[in-house]
Amino acid sequence: LNSGQSNQRVYGSWGKSFGDVSASLNVEQNVGSAHGQDQGAMSVYLNVSMALGSSRQLRSYASHRDKTLTLGSSLSEHVSDSLSYRLGVEGTNEDRSTRLNADIGLLPRYTQINLGFSHDDSSTHAIGQLRGGIAVHEGGVTLSPYPIQETFGIASVGAFPGVKISTPYGPAWTDSKGRAVIASLPAYSPGRVEVVTKTLPRQVDIQNGFKQVQAGRGSFNKIDFEVVQVRRLLLQIKDEQ
Repeated sequence: LNSGQSNQRVYGSWGKSFGDVSASLNVEQNVGSAHGQDQGAMSVYLNVSMALGSSRQLRSYASHRDKTLTLGSSLSEHVSDSLSYRLGVEGTNEDRSTRLNADIGLLPRYTQINLGFSHDDSSTHAIGQLRGGIAVHEGGVTLSPYPIQETFGIASVGAFPGVKISTPYGPAWTDSKGRAVIASLPAYSPGRVEVVTKTLPRQVDIQNGFKQVQAGRGSFNKIDFEVVQVRRLLLQIKDEQ
């Protein structure tokens, strides 16, 4: 209902998965308005996605609305914890133009960098974005690659830098003082925080690399992982024989 005018629409949707391929179809039919405007107008949206391995996805789509046909396709991949990208192309029959776009996401440990690029027949645009957070606490200042939420914490792994920690918000890495920001923890429910032990220095052992934190909403939490430095020796012992 808008300014005394009413519109009536009928919606329908269908979805199906075929192994690594999933498809969805949505249809919207305008069945009438107060003044008979746009009666019978139909919009159709078709999406098809295909998984190309564990981290790469190809998506194609088509839509028809108000006599405008739009076709597009995009390829996205999560290359690693520090790099992801998306490449796309789109065209319409309305202006017969083709638009190209690309997005790159970088996570260089202590901040997030997002780069975007788009190009069509009339213009070219580029954009850059820097995101992250800064936690000021009794131990000093610690940078986070993610915006810090109301329920968060600081994890410490001795004084060892570059140790990767899995958190509910995403991976984090310790700084030069061995600290990392846990940018968000679930309130009143268990939150899993775990040290990726293969990123520890070679001569370091950890007592328990897993912590389960149950935090109150709006709380600050200190999570300490106890580590010890060791020296490993290989002994070769021979008896009289």
